[in-house]
Amino acid sequence: MLGEGVVGGVWEKALIVKAHVLGLDGVICGFPRGGLILVLGLLGFGKTIFGVSYIYYGAVDAQEPGLYISMFESGEGFLDFANGLGMDFRGSYG
Repeated sequence: MLGEGVVGGVWEKALIVKAHVLGLDGVICGFPRGGLILVLGLLGFGKTIFGVSYIYYGAVDAQEPGLYISMFESGEGFLDFANGLGMDFRGSYG
């Protein structure tokens, strides 16, 4: 979705993608469309849940493409984890 942002010092429509993560969209205005988002943190801080939510709800709510890369999880493990959260990538998106 398009959001409001500053472009060239003037408030105007900018290419901003909402996070689609409960509570986060009220805190930040979103991410630049096409930007690279790197999520870092210790074990158990919610990195995978953030990534799953961002990609899933971006696809469902706004038809946004997404890419999830992990050095530790298999593709099947990621899909099983997402399914456990009620996000079925296999049904419509996988």
